Amino acid sequence: MFRILQKKIVVSLQYYRYCHQLSNGTLKIQELSNRGALKVKGPEAQSFLQGLITNDIAHLKDSTSSMYTMFLNTKGRVLADSIIYRAPEEHTYLIEIDSLLVPILEKHLSTYILRKKLEITNLELILRLWVLFDTQSPKRTEVHPKIKEILARKNSRSNTDQDVLYIYKDPRSWRLGARLLASTDLKVDTIQDKLNICNDIDETDSPHQLLRYKLGIGEGSLELPPGKCFPLEANCDYLHGISFQKGCYLGQELTARTYHTGVIRKRLMPLIFNENTENKLGNDETIYIRDNKTNVGKLRGACEKYGLGLLRIDNALKHNDFTIGECQAKTERPSWWPLEASKVAAKEAKSGDVIENENRSTETVGETKTSQTDEVAKDAVTRTS
Repeated sequence: MFRILQKKIVVSLQYYRYCHQLSNGTLKIQELSNRGALKVKGPEAQSFLQGLITNDIAHLKDSTSSMYTMFLNTKGRVLADSIIYRAPEEHTYLIEIDSLLVPILEKHLSTYILRKKLEITNLELILRLWVLFDTQSPKRTEVHPKIKEILARKNSRSNTDQDVLYIYKDPRSWRLGARLLASTDLKVDTIQDKLNICNDIDETDSPHQLLRYKLGIGEGSLELPPGKCFPLEANCDYLHGISFQKGCYLGQELTARTYHTGVIRKRLMPLIFNENTENKLGNDETIYIRDNKTNVGKLRGACEKYGLGLLRIDNALKHNDFTIGECQAKTERPSWWPLEASKVAAKEAKSGDVIENENRSTETVGETKTSQTDEVAKDAVTRTS
């Protein structure tokens, strides 16, 4: 009897330590209330999406079930950043995007349906998006073992919409954890029970946004303004979101030409402030080099002592002491950038404004030949079917 009681005490202590560890800044669950989803279903869904996204949807045929990509407009600018998931149902894809862009993307997709056999559904009333992540992932060299265990589970088709919980890897970086697509009826307590984890997150906090800013990864309409930014400036290539081997897609020409012949002088990079920035800065604030007041970029977001900026790489890394409004900040080269990125930065210091010249020339052509461009875009989408 004593041994049984002793064993129960040991197990209880182990569970308490486990929960205590997870509830003290390691594993967190957070609802992504600013993210929405569309469902594209039908036998021609794959070929339809292939002509509209930067990545190759063929990746989702194999063991991969999630893929990062972007939808571009006819001028090669970002319309929406997205994660596309392969649903358990046949010929079905779930498209996660900024909730404010859901109706815009829905209309954009409807423009190119033509006579294709597929359905597009807004999942606003059916699914909510959550994220499971490790707040200490920037300091780690591999994914948290609990997240690895959860990601090993296989998503299965549900007979009802009331008990859906799909689990996917964030395809951009393992440091961002796992994406959870759950029925709107599922509460956080139920999700915790299903995943067998503990959680003490304050709903008013934004720890996942803070994690992204530490890593220098942007998402959504505020950080990637629709029609104003380019996929390579948003690090889409570094985040595995562009295929340069696939065929034609909407907005491909400028993206491919810039990648193969141009130089990307500006990219999204993390910012580290010397003080808490709460209510002190707004998006699109100009970033100046502190010594000579040279314009080095634009602010894309700030949270506590971290932020995200679209910076001229060479100037930013060379001077690395900025003034943004009333605040001071520095930057750093993200650890997840590929090694060749540093060589590119050195090359950029000696080059001209290649990408900016490309953008200006493309815009001029686009303004004078808008109707022709739209026709070409629709032809590209049709050819992929």
